[in-house]
Amino acid sequence: MEPNKAFSGRHAGSLLLEYLDFINFAIQHNGIRTISRCAITNESDHDWNDATILIEGSYLKPTSYHIDVIPAGKTIEAEGMELKVDAAELVALTEGIDTAFTCTITIGDEEAYRQEYEIHLMAYDQWTGAQILPEMLAAFVTPNHPIISRVLVKAAKFMEKWTGSNSLSGYQSQDASIVRWQVAAIFEALRSEGIVYNNPPASFEKAGQRIRLVDKVLNEKLGTCLDLTLLFASCIENIGLYPLLVLFEGHIFLGVWQDEVFYPQVTGDDREFLLKGCADGVHDIVFVETTMLTS
Repeated sequence: MEPNKAFSGRHAGSLLLEYLDFINFAIQHNGIRTISRCAITNESDHDWNDATILIEGSYLKPTSYHIDVIPAGKTIEAEGMELKVDAAELVALTEGIDTAFTCTITIGDEEAYRQEYEIHLMAYDQWTGAQILPEMLAAFVTPNHPIISRVLVKAAKFMEKWTGSNSLSGYQSQDASIVRWQVAAIFEALRSEGIVYNNPPASFEKAGQRIRLVDKVLNEKLGTCLDLTLLFASCIENIGLYPLLVLFEGHIFLGVWQDEVFYPQVTGDDREFLLKGCADGVHDIVFVETTMLTS
């Protein structure tokens, strides 16, 4: 967020620009608003005609907003403006970079305001952490990655050995025990991959953590509790089951709904809800300690 920036002269006024000062691919791909408010105030004694707000930068696609008239003493909200970075640029970022964009206001043919604003572009695999947009962690669950089929083929063999059927049918059986068998089969399939627990990749960001995506974990055989939980969740979601990402300070593990329901909120902090879900006689949720995959 930036405080009101005043400009003087014949077109005395101010601009309030509230924006997200960091962006990565997950944030942009999931449609998170990058400009929450852009408001221009005419503080002069005459109306402004033909006003345009333009935002542009070296990594940004230009975005503009045109206002026919801003009456004297009035504030106009520029709705729908966003900071848009070329998707190919964001996917290619392996380290975060500091950059800037310029906001220009022209009234008629006269430039009334020009100001530079700082912004940080994060690496494609950087999660912003639990304190900032924690729901963005779900964006790193990638159920359609082709490498997951390797795990599911193994899981199907465990299902056939234990139940006589190699089907990974999600909730179609409407039998919670079949759901648990599927979770167990994926667990054993991932455990057979020989993954080793390892610290997260080096990161120079102030918050969050770099994530090894599913292909990196399965090919390099290294992962943290975060990497392993996202890998497991990707496999679970691929077969039509609903995962939960359960975070504690410094740790994360996986939950799986036993019936075809899901948590009604994007994020929540109700520990009792989770405890009730796995209580004896309830069994709505089964939990998996994913670091055990490295045993």
